[in-house]
Amino acid sequence: MPFPVDESGRRGFTYYSRYFRSADGAMPTDRFPLVVEHGSLGLLRIPADHGTYSLCLIGRSDDQQLRRALRNERAWSAAVRLFSGADRWLDGRPVTDGIQIMAGLTDRKRPLYDTQRPLVTGLVAVGDAWAVTTPTVGRGLAMSLRHSLLLRETLRRTGTAHPVELVTRFAEATRDSLGRVYERTAAYTRHRLAEMDAHTAGTVYRNPDWIRAKALALLARRDTDALRAERAAAHLLPGARDALRAPALADAVTRLVPEVEQHVPPGPSRADLLKAIHS
Repeated sequence: MPFPVDESGRRGFTYYSRYFRSADGAMPTDRFPLVVEHGSLGLLRIPADHGTYSLCLIGRSDDQQLRRALRNERAWSAAVRLFSGADRWLDGRPVTDGIQIMAGLTDRKRPLYDTQRPLVTGLVAVGDAWAVTTPTVGRGLAMSLRHSLLLRETLRRTGTAHPVELVTRFAEATRDSLGRVYERTAAYTRHRLAEMDAHTAGTVYRNPDWIRAKALALLARRDTDALRAERAAAHLLPGARDALRAPALADAVTRLVPEVEQHVPPGPSRADLLKAIHS
C-alpha cells in the first residue's frame, strides 16, 4: 500500500546565532536591513522586545569551511563585521553563551494525497505538518494561517461524513493555492544555494528569474508602493500577486534588471571571508 513520502530539498542552510541586549533598551539602528545576502554568507537581524535582538549568520549546511569556524565566538564576530554597518549590532551585551546552531533548514513537504487517491483517510496535514519552508523567507506563519482557512472552507463544503472526499478536496485546494507558494519558496532556496556555490567557486551566479527577484527587492528599497506590494506578496495577502504583476511595477522592475546584472554586491570575497574567520 502506498505511504506518505517526504519531498525534501537535498541541501539547505545552517544558522549561527547570538542574542544580545542593548545598553539603553533601543535598537542600535533601524537602517540596517533585516536580511543581507552576500556571496556564500548571509546575515539575518531579528529585533525583539526591550532592546533584545539576535544576529544570525546563514551559511550552506554543507559548507564545511564555515561550519567549523563559525562555532567560535571570535570567528563569528569577525564574520559579522565583514557586513558594512553590522559592527554596531555587536556592541550589545550577549544574553546567551556561545553560538546557537540551527541546521538542516530547507523546504520539506509531506503530501497525504498522491494526485490520484488519498494515502490516508480521516486525517489531513495542516501548516507545518504539511510543509515547512526556509525560515529566512519568513512565510511559515502566513502559510499556516491560509492553510487553516482552506481547511475551514473544505469542511464547510464536504463535512466529515465522507473522509475520502474530504481528503481529496482539501488536497486539491492545497495544491491550487499553497502549492504554488511552496514552489516559489523552494525556488528561492535553489537560487540562493546556487549563488553561494558560485561565490565559493569564485564565479557569479546569473539566472534571469533570480536577477528579476533581486531587481524587485532593489525597487522595494527605493519605492514605497513597490515595498508595500512586495511585502504583501511575501506574506500572502489577498490580491498581492496581482499587484506585483501591475504593468507600472513590472516595467519598473524590468528597468532595474541591467543595474542588478552589472552590480557586484559589496562584501568580502571568499578568500577574505576565510582569512577573517581563521586569523
